[in-house]
Amino acid sequence: MRVPLVFFLVFILSHFVCATDFSVFEKDGRFGIKDENGVVAVPAVYEKLGWSDGSKKIYAGTIGFKRDDLWGLVSIKNKVLTENKFYTIAPFGNDLILASIKGKFSNHLFYGVLDNKGLVKISFNYFSLEQLGMDFLATEFDQYRSKVGMLSLENRITIPIKYKSIKLKNGWFIANKFDDKKDVYRNKTLVVQGLDSIRIDTGITGYKNGFAGHFDEGGAQNFHFEYKDIFEKNDLLETVRFPVWEVYKNEEKILERSCDSLSLNQNFWTMHLNGVKHKVFPSDEFKISNEYELQGVIGNKFVVREIKTGRWSVLNESEQTLIQDKDSIKISGSHFIVMNEGDWDLFNSYGSKVNRFPMQSINRGVGDCFITKRNNYWGVIDFSGKTYINFKYDSIRVSNDFYVARFHGKWGLLDKHGNWKVYPEFEEVTTYGNLRVGKKGESYSYFYQDQFKYKTTFNIVEQLGSLLIVKDEDDILGLIGMDGSVIQLPEFESIRRIGDYVVFSNSGTSILSRMGNKILAGSEENYEDFGDLGEEYISAKKNGRWGFLDSEGRLRISNRYEDVRPFQENYAAIKLRGRWGFIDKSEKLMVQPHYQEVSSFSNDLAIVKENGRFGLINKSGEEVVEVDWKGITRTVNGNYLIENDQGLVGLVDKKGSFILRPNFSGIEDLKGENIVVKENGKMGVLDFQGNQKFKTAYSEITSIEDFILLKH
Repeated sequence: MRVPLVFFLVFILSHFVCATDFSVFEKDGRFGIKDENGVVAVPAVYEKLGWSDGSKKIYAGTIGFKRDDLWGLVSIKNKVLTENKFYTIAPFGNDLILASIKGKFSNHLFYGVLDNKGLVKISFNYFSLEQLGMDFLATEFDQYRSKVGMLSLENRITIPIKYKSIKLKNGWFIANKFDDKKDVYRNKTLVVQGLDSIRIDTGITGYKNGFAGHFDEGGAQNFHFEYKDIFEKNDLLETVRFPVWEVYKNEEKILERSCDSLSLNQNFWTMHLNGVKHKVFPSDEFKISNEYELQGVIGNKFVVREIKTGRWSVLNESEQTLIQDKDSIKISGSHFIVMNEGDWDLFNSYGSKVNRFPMQSINRGVGDCFITKRNNYWGVIDFSGKTYINFKYDSIRVSNDFYVARFHGKWGLLDKHGNWKVYPEFEEVTTYGNLRVGKKGESYSYFYQDQFKYKTTFNIVEQLGSLLIVKDEDDILGLIGMDGSVIQLPEFESIRRIGDYVVFSNSGTSILSRMGNKILAGSEENYEDFGDLGEEYISAKKNGRWGFLDSEGRLRISNRYEDVRPFQENYAAIKLRGRWGFIDKSEKLMVQPHYQEVSSFSNDLAIVKENGRFGLINKSGEEVVEVDWKGITRTVNGNYLIENDQGLVGLVDKKGSFILRPNFSGIEDLKGENIVVKENGKMGVLDFQGNQKFKTAYSEITSIEDFILLKH
């Protein structure tokens, strides 16, 4: 068969074009293209040849040319493929070219994709384009923010352009929403919405509203969202279910739930599942479909989240829907702050939206008002949605009953009506009651109420009740009042509070004052330090020895002791010659100092240690529980855990009588007459008479108020 000559010549020419290297050359200030043999393919008639990124490499038989500050596309056959109308142009991979044009009504650049013939493959509608897998990540911008999605080379949307970001992992497209939830796509098909987090193995394990589910490599769900975890082991999937908790009151079961743990707040139980909280409906007051999980309560309105979809709604006590199918809803006073598809709205208690325009953010303000963001500026609306403070601020936050606001890059203070109380001229503004402080450079301006007081280098570092510790430029500490008045100029290395007293310290010397006003001790007595306060007596150190002062700073017990502990039940522990005993407030020695360690007295008993063994003594120094135990610790209920040499524990009451002998591997003294005991790795509950209230069959037992919680 004879090959036509024309076809043969075209084949040879095309082969020559593909096989030959071309490069840009310059002649008389103009640019053209020649092959590796110096033969001119494109005459030197262009003011610039190359790409807007600075490179000059021939790409897919094309190169950009620049004329009148705009770029076009020309082939190495000297065919102009596009006119010069692009602001940027550069190779994009796979014989494609990324270019941009300027918007008609703005200076923003919009990007599109050309092929090597200059034909538009992806229209010029996007703020950015980048390749991701075989498709393209496209960014659009509305009046609030940029949103991304995916496009095919055929200019078809494969993932909606509505996400904060999209990442590709092992063939899965993870689309992050603006509420930090995640949608997952496989083969350009939506697999699952609203995940909190994802783990990719063989398929994916997704976590939604605290529950784990699993999808296979094809995107089919093979485990529903009901597990604590799902993981791969020896090429097989294993599931972990949540433990079962039972809640009892007066030995009557009132609740049973599968979750990590339960907590009680405002008469509502909350389930904790993988860090996510779900409130439990009070079944004796309100019956509702198990399709929902309770998230919050306001009056007779219930904020719920649908289990299957994760969408939020508000129901009334008749189960009528007031607000439906939102990304999230939170309660603020008598209102609901609602977020959906990145927009924020404010709803009143009747379920009606009060703001006219969608917001970028809504937070609680002063009183019945709300701090909101619109068109990238912050302002305040009232409870009816009307503008209360105009939208013109860079940032606003609440501080006491005022707004700290940034205006044109500087911070100031607004009252709740939007009037400047401290003009915006500072790098920072902080408030302490009616005292306001503005920072500018290394100086601080102090305002009390609405009046300027002074300018200084003192910086507030800590609040001590009604006083404020300040630090000067040399890190020396002083004290001021909440009205800005100077109580103590910076002269000290440390300042601390003991009850209603303040201790000022410098290198081995300390001064005691009553909340910084009246000096009680130390200025002349050369006290080295002050310790704890107990029953109106303060321990004081002088010449390396401890004694006690009364509330007026008068020495009541001389500085003769190596160490002391604060008074409790009229007794204070003291240390002499390396041993501990007890004195009363008249300094009468009540218990001789011969113990290695002691605790303070509580209910007339103290824990003592002698020769490495522990016991209990009364205020007469008599052993109530012999000093022959491996360990003794006081419980929160005032009883005592006793440990023997075998590591078994028992329980002693507040009078020193045994409640339980040490036959258990663990004991917890619960509120009331309930004792959790542990044997052979299992837990049960006994009363103070040793009777079994709940059998020893649970993995964990705890108590909340009058309730006992049992974990299977």
